[in-house]
Amino acid sequence: MLPFFWNRGTVAGTLQTNCEYGGSALRKFFIIGATATALVLTTGAVSAADDNFAGYYMGIDDQDGSVDNLSIVKMPDGSFKITVSSSGLGFCEEGRNPGYITATGRLDGDRLVRENVVARCVGFEETFKLNDGIYTRSDEGDILSIQAPQGRLNYYHRISDD
Repeated sequence: MLPFFWNRGTVAGTLQTNCEYGGSALRKFFIIGATATALVLTTGAVSAADDNFAGYYMGIDDQDGSVDNLSIVKMPDGSFKITVSSSGLGFCEEGRNPGYITATGRLDGDRLVRENVVARCVGFEETFKLNDGIYTRSDEGDILSIQAPQGRLNYYHRISDD
């Protein structure tokens, strides 16, 4: 029974009233709340383990100063859709023009393998097939790195999980 000072117009007061008349609303309220909390925590733990790569990232190329936007989306089948847009893609007029890269991805342990990689310069129909690559993440999970075709590492900082 709730303390006498609880107003019967409140949710707790209503629950108390229902329980006083043989109802089990208070017990059901706590069971539903505990179940919902457990589901959210369990689902969150599973998603965090599976979706550590999914999100929106940004990076600045230290060689040419271009700004890169990286989007990694987890698909329903467990694969990933990867899109990189760059203000100066290295294959587009030697980095003077923007372009984008599309690829698929799959988990390999704690790494994300980038496959089926295609680059395209903005304003051109021609595409370039690129080598596959591997994204690795920092211990904190907020920085991804991948080896660029020129041999150096590109770094991307997580901006959002969406």
